[in-house]
Amino acid sequence: MPAQSFVNRMPLGLKAGRATFEFIGGSLLVATIYYPGDQSHSYIRRDETARKGLTVRGGFAEGFGLRAEALKKMLRREWKRLGLIQLPGTSLAEPGIDAHFAGTLPMGAAGPFGTSSDGDMKLHPGLYVVDGSILPDLSSKYVTMTIMANADRIAHRLAETEANSAL
Repeated sequence: MPAQSFVNRMPLGLKAGRATFEFIGGSLLVATIYYPGDQSHSYIRRDETARKGLTVRGGFAEGFGLRAEALKKMLRREWKRLGLIQLPGTSLAEPGIDAHFAGTLPMGAAGPFGTSSDGDMKLHPGLYVVDGSILPDLSSKYVTMTIMANADRIAHRLAETEANSAL
């Protein structure tokens, strides 16, 4: 993560934040948690009254809040046991701040909410999805670069298809 991400969250001015980060940066621990795609309760459907309109709703699976709170408590206990101290003014980020839910519009899935390998939605042909929701599932590894690479691959394929159809 870039230093500026930490500096921006410190309860200090920019100059003092940078100086503090330089002083403590080598002893910081950053933890990232990825929740599996089945923790997302999101959907997209055609709005029959608007003909071509879409309704998109997002949310979390039932019981997600309790599971997330239990995980936070467990992490805080473990950090305390290890002698780790949370910096004043910081907090654990809530899902959606920097989270990637997967599996809501998975590539290769059967049914109306599946997408092709190019992110083309089966329910709405011509609507392309390129974010993490088209990954069938998330690993426990950092996935931002995977999502970006997949979006780049799809964009290049769409640009190539468009260029070929113009010939």
